[in-house]
Amino acid sequence: MSTLADRLTAAPCAFDEARGADLVASLDARLTRGAVAELLTGAAGSSPYLARLIERQSVALPGWFERPPEDMFDEICNNLTTTASGADSFATIGAALRHAKSQAALLIALADLGGAWDLTAVTGALTRLADEAVEVTAKWLMTRAASAGQLPGLSPEEAASGEGFIVLAMGKMGAHELNYSSDIDLIVLFDNDRFAEDDLLDVRARFVKITRDIVKLLSENTAQGYAFRTDLRLRPSPSTTPVCMAVTAAERYYETVGRTWERAAHIKARPLVDVTAGARYLAGLVPFIWRRHLDYAAIEDTQDMLRKIRAQKAQFTVEAMPGQDLKLGPGGIREIEFFAQTRQLIMGGRDPALRLPDTLGALGALAEAGLITDAEETSLVQDYTALRMTEHRLQMIEDAQTHTVPRSDEGRGRLAALCGHADRQSFECSLAERLARVHATCDAFFGRSKPAPAAKANSEEAELAEAGFERPGDAARTIARWHQGGIAATRSERAQSLFARLQPQIVRRLGGATQPDQALAHFDSFLSGLPAGVQVFSLFSANPKLLDLIVEICVAAPKLAGYLGRHPNTLDALVEQDFWQPLPDQATLGQDLADRLERAEDYERVLDEARRWARENWFRAGVQVLRGLADHREAGGAFTRVAESFVAGLLPHVTTEFATRHGAPPGKGMAVIAMGKLGSGEMTAASDLDLITIYDAGDENSDGPR
Repeated sequence: MSTLADRLTAAPCAFDEARGADLVASLDARLTRGAVAELLTGAAGSSPYLARLIERQSVALPGWFERPPEDMFDEICNNLTTTASGADSFATIGAALRHAKSQAALLIALADLGGAWDLTAVTGALTRLADEAVEVTAKWLMTRAASAGQLPGLSPEEAASGEGFIVLAMGKMGAHELNYSSDIDLIVLFDNDRFAEDDLLDVRARFVKITRDIVKLLSENTAQGYAFRTDLRLRPSPSTTPVCMAVTAAERYYETVGRTWERAAHIKARPLVDVTAGARYLAGLVPFIWRRHLDYAAIEDTQDMLRKIRAQKAQFTVEAMPGQDLKLGPGGIREIEFFAQTRQLIMGGRDPALRLPDTLGALGALAEAGLITDAEETSLVQDYTALRMTEHRLQMIEDAQTHTVPRSDEGRGRLAALCGHADRQSFECSLAERLARVHATCDAFFGRSKPAPAAKANSEEAELAEAGFERPGDAARTIARWHQGGIAATRSERAQSLFARLQPQIVRRLGGATQPDQALAHFDSFLSGLPAGVQVFSLFSANPKLLDLIVEICVAAPKLAGYLGRHPNTLDALVEQDFWQPLPDQATLGQDLADRLERAEDYERVLDEARRWARENWFRAGVQVLRGLADHREAGGAFTRVAESFVAGLLPHVTTEFATRHGAPPGKGMAVIAMGKLGSGEMTAASDLDLITIYDAGDENSDGPR
């Protein structure tokens, strides 16, 4: 592997060239010429923080450039682990943490500014250092406590491996995306099943103390600086819960009151210390994080979050750059992260390939799945990479956790210089163009749902008559019942708010039907059947064409509309990429069902998943007939293939379940004979299944308990 000096391809400009040149002149002669000197001059001349680090490491620095940066970074991490494991006091381990952070900060900055490492390598190194710091600190504290008998049920050896203590790396740390001066977001838990019930109070108290000591060792600003500013506020109800809580309590919280932003946060969650227990805990949260059904409400929740962080007006001019927030401002890093995470939350429950924690990986997976275009992926990846690298250089100036472009000319000059731009104005112009491009791309997705003005009561009947309704008074009363929470779908305040935005679109579409009043009645049947409306209304807001389809179903297939109201999860099938393609052959359908049933946890889940699969595919075939994409013969074959796959796929699971009570089926087996329209391959959407089952038990009996 080539050395750091051999891999230098870039260098920052020196804002204060005299300062940079003077510092380099004072260093070892090996550092005063060529690309190495240019890199150090630019770094020291533009960043006071890096200048201090270069002075502090001046003796060892020549050797750094003669080695691969990866080897040097490994050595820094290994030295931290060795020193920390043998530490005899808080002061010793605290000093080891800060020494490692100081060395790593300079090495990472030089590899970044010099072009030796790309963004992924830089954020990966920053994250690995944070991981090492948390791991060694937690295990050192646990070993001390166990040796003193303060962790009942845990030996010093078990404590040294971190058993029972779970630290979840959240946010950018969890996704290996830490920025240069990042805080680290942690959720700390203990595995209460690992300890005897009588010991739980003592164990919890000690783990709370250990957690506080971890934060102090990492965050306290001593004469040697700090290691990592640490934030524990992502835990459940941080104002009322201890800094370390039991796994069971956390699970109960997320199962009952977990919110969308907490689901998004857990996309990036990654276990440290007791990794096995942490992975088991996160596996149990999968149903909370990745919901299979109609999760378009996540768009609305994310829009609300975006509105809060988009309070400032979007301005993308050179004059507007002072004070611009590269993370939270319009067109900033957070918009790209939300752009990816919202799609992950919506579709990740049905497609595990989308469950990637890092933003760049998520964008790639979304493009691979066809959920964003290749052009969107390319543009957002380039802009995200550039914004993150600019963010790093902004933080390198004074090791500050900031995302705001400096307001002073000097501050912006230093930022431009660290980014390799001698001309500050051209740099700011390029940055403004980038922010505007990101904002336009993201706003096209998040800006679809705009609050619609409420219709005035005194003109509503006239508007309905103008829209085409023959009995506008009746129509107005029906709509008022929807709007006022007279049905389950609009009972909550949030559902009413979402419906108010959709109401003009619904009225316009129903009014365009051949028989608007009849269409309204069937749409009422659909809405009245819904057990709740937030998810469905959010789905319509994000996909207006689906509302057109529901109205069409209400007009042409009212029984299907009522069925959809009773089974809204069936609408999930509409977001599949191949929904409008003909149903596949028997073998493909059968394998799809088998894969789903294989993932079911127990027999009841098998039955639920089989019913869900059949409804989705039945609905898909029916809509294709409705839209004229399949004639009656093709539809009959499609309905038949679904039914055959359902029976064939469910039979072995039913047989296995019966065998648990009655023993294995005796004899030569059983056949299922399809009769009627199933037998002839001419099923319709309303067909029953006519079946005859034949078995040959021979002379045997089953040998189960019953």
